[in-house]
Amino acid sequence: MRYGLSRDYMINFCESIGLMVKDSYSKPPRLLEFGNKSKYTRGPSGFVWRLLNNFDQSRDEMAWMQFTCIKKR
Repeated sequence: MRYGLSRDYMINFCESIGLMVKDSYSKPPRLLEFGNKSKYTRGPSGFVWRLLNNFDQSRDEMAWMQFTCIKKR
């Protein structure tokens, strides 16, 4: 089962715990982001990841996101 939270939800959550979001973007799972000798990122798994990630982005719901935050003063 794939489940993603909206970017707005995550930004509001970060702000509720005293963080200010500086940047956010979709990020693949570690195995797909950092290729290995078997070229896993270019194979069927990489293709499926990119396809599903594009679908999630169109709904503004990503399962894998990276946020860069700073603590509010």
